[in-house]
Amino acid sequence: MIHELSASILAANPLRLEHAISSAIQQGIRSLHLDVMDNHYVNNLALSFDQVNMIVERFPEVHHDVHLMVTNPEAALQHLPLKKLRIVSFHTSTSEQPTAVIETIQKYCQASIAINPNEELDNFLPMLKIADHCLIMAVIPGRCGQTFQPAALNKLIELQSFSEQENNTLALAIDGGVNHKTLPDILKTSVDIAQAVVGSALFPNHQGADASQLIQYVA
Repeated sequence: MIHELSASILAANPLRLEHAISSAIQQGIRSLHLDVMDNHYVNNLALSFDQVNMIVERFPEVHHDVHLMVTNPEAALQHLPLKKLRIVSFHTSTSEQPTAVIETIQKYCQASIAINPNEELDNFLPMLKIADHCLIMAVIPGRCGQTFQPAALNKLIELQSFSEQENNTLALAIDGGVNHKTLPDILKTSVDIAQAVVGSALFPNHQGADASQLIQYVA
């Protein structure tokens, strides 16, 4: 079951960002996925802190989830409107004290651990016991339009099993290569998915939003 589609703003036309977001909301999108990159952890730049703040203020009617792809998440947190966010995801390899980062985020909103396709789940289990959320990457972070990596489906299944064994409420999300072709495969896992992040499929060719083929997969 997929509870929500979250719009990845990275895939929208940067010159018409306000229009693209408004269009997505009008079509039923209820949350925005806001990527922050530093051209160091990943070889790209995305939204600035000022842009994140502006988007959050401009669109208070939807949820806002930030995905930090930066080498110093501790510093980045100081520039985010944490009280107005729903989720902040980060990559634990970017911090010397990831547990402290989780605890800092949890003072204001949900703390999420992002896991890349080439990373083993076992390395994250201790931190997942205290996190609120886990963002499974189905692509290598940093670029839109990549091909979905099916190994992410196995991670979702394993994580749901882990959550049930630990009797915790870890929410699961998937990001990267999510479209009308891969959504059926995601559903076949029978995993309870809080958010499926959609980018290029929602904003084809960096144009306005087109959710017509996507909304049908949301429970």
